Amino acid sequence: MSEPDWTSLYAEHLAKITADAQAALAACDTAGLVIHAGSHRLYHADDQEIPFRQVPHFARFAPLEGAEHLLLVPREGSPRLIRVVPQDFWHEPPAEPPAWVSEALEVEVAETPKVARERVGEHGHLEGWAYLGNDPKTAA
Repeated sequence: MSEPDWTSLYAEHLAKITADAQAALAACDTAGLVIHAGSHRLYHADDQEIPFRQVPHFARFAPLEGAEHLLLVPREGSPRLIRVVPQDFWHEPPAEPPAWVSEALEVEVAETPKVARERVGEHGHLEGWAYLGNDPKTAA
């Protein structure tokens, strides 16, 4: 049995869910959507992290490893991914995305979650955009 054509399959999947999201954005007069992969959390009064699970809405669009990534889905146009790849001693960087993801999405790299959030604003005014994720600080 031959290997599936992941590039074509993912491109079709991404086109379908992007069209669905953009139709919903248009129906509620929303300019765009920022989908957050999620943030690491610590146990209360402890310095150990709770095992990380991505926000499922992010994983549906961009099946990547790691936290803090941001996906921008404008009401018109193509989605853009901002990957957070820590450049320090304490954090192991997430694995590179599969080629079929990198080919289908515009991908940028940010060194920290703060830089990723700043990059979102560089792509235009965010008035009228919605946030989908688990972190109120990132939403703000």
